[in-house]
Amino acid sequence: MKNIATNNLPTERRMRVQLFSSFLAVLSVLVFSIGTAKAAGGWTWQFDLASSDKNTPFQMITSLYISAENERFYVVEAGGNSLHSYQFDGEFLNTFSPEGALAQPFDMARQGTSGELWVIEKGRNSLTRIDLQAQKIVPEELHAEGRLVYPERLILDEDRVYVLDRLSGNVITYDHDLKVLHVLESPAAGGGFVDFVVKDNEIWALDARMARVHTFNADGGSGRALSLAGYDFSFPVALEVGPSGFIYILDKHQGSVAVFDGSGEFKYNFFEKGHDKNSLYLPEDIVFDPLGRLCVVDGGNGRVGVFSR
Repeated sequence: MKNIATNNLPTERRMRVQLFSSFLAVLSVLVFSIGTAKAAGGWTWQFDLASSDKNTPFQMITSLYISAENERFYVVEAGGNSLHSYQFDGEFLNTFSPEGALAQPFDMARQGTSGELWVIEKGRNSLTRIDLQAQKIVPEELHAEGRLVYPERLILDEDRVYVLDRLSGNVITYDHDLKVLHVLESPAAGGGFVDFVVKDNEIWALDARMARVHTFNADGGSGRALSLAGYDFSFPVALEVGPSGFIYILDKHQGSVAVFDGSGEFKYNFFEKGHDKNSLYLPEDIVFDPLGRLCVVDGGNGRVGVFSR
């Protein structure tokens, strides 16, 4: 809008113009504030887990592992063949990146009793165990039902290892000796699972093609099938179940998070595609930490955003 010169106007008219200009300024601030609050869905940015070199963003970050035992964030950077650790307040601690030791790490978990790191390496197509104290790295090739497995996502839960096979879309349960216990499949009409979580001995798996979430019990038995109604997805890539039981689905192409209740009914969505603190660009994963904060692996922006309500 062009500037309005008021010095040469009659006094009464000048006062009206000034009041109108003040009103527009206040209105614009209110509209901006409402838009920002809506974009963030009530979530407030706290800090980013960023590269130790503040001037260089992460290269292809793919996942975040959160260890409640030692209160650490672990960021997996596939492009830099590195694992980065942070305190719960976001302070950078260390980088594990021995030359040639990792080949495109994609996801990881930490074994609580031993402190051993388990890492999916796409460059080796392996589930690799890393003993930091002994400086020992052991890649393992996975199989299930007589076929080679291509691990995509990983969860360690007590005495079980859960792996998502990107080729079949199945979630496979192993014991710690990597013996197959169960193979969890999406129904024949589905397109396989793209992500899963384990909550209270229940496995939740996302079938992106059918826009459904399937649940399984710890023994592999099928539970519920929840259709995610009321939201038009573009490219859903990640699933999380919040502390209240709501289902959070990350849409990579829209740069947004859609929220559903326990029956699969759409409630609201937040974030949008972009580059500011309340926006995402080609995000990869979402995780709740033990403090109830929502952590978003924002791959296109080279950061992990930590948000609270």
